[in-house]
Amino acid sequence: MVDVRQQRRVFFALWPGPRVRQQISCCLAQLAVTGRRIPPANYHLTLHFLGNTPAGTLDCYQRAATGLALGGFTLRCDKFGLFPKPGLLWLGCTRLPESLLALVEGLGQRLQQCGYQADSRPFTPHVSLYRKVARSAGSGRGFRLPAVSPVIDWKVEGFSLLESVAVDRGVCYRPLQTWPLA
Repeated sequence: MVDVRQQRRVFFALWPGPRVRQQISCCLAQLAVTGRRIPPANYHLTLHFLGNTPAGTLDCYQRAATGLALGGFTLRCDKFGLFPKPGLLWLGCTRLPESLLALVEGLGQRLQQCGYQADSRPFTPHVSLYRKVARSAGSGRGFRLPAVSPVIDWKVEGFSLLESVAVDRGVCYRPLQTWPLA
């Protein structure tokens, strides 16, 4: 049996730079919602969630990600969305670049050699903004989300392996390694 204390909770993600984090934070002013806001330092777009991972498997994941030859791309973040059951409000894209889909598929295929099985749900790329969202007072019966203004063009030049680390009031995400997209 593997000791859970010897494992690390990890995932592959797109990790925005400071400029994109600032743009995301600024666009939240147009949202009339209450909930638990995600700290800007934790903004990311998950590619593959790996979960609690022992050291040997973590090494395999890192080797699998090395040498993935794909080009960079731009994500046009232009819509807000809501996953109602968990109450998760997010930022996403109306149109997904083929390069993003190729990255997710190519990385997923390489991770299979380490015993990873991708989530069977459809890939819905998003940046989580709020958890446990409730409608604001006066929003009526419907829950309407505004258009993202201004639209955020996020130039993606790499992807990262992140670790989820427990802290006093939640979690923080820490990059373990980053791979460039040429």
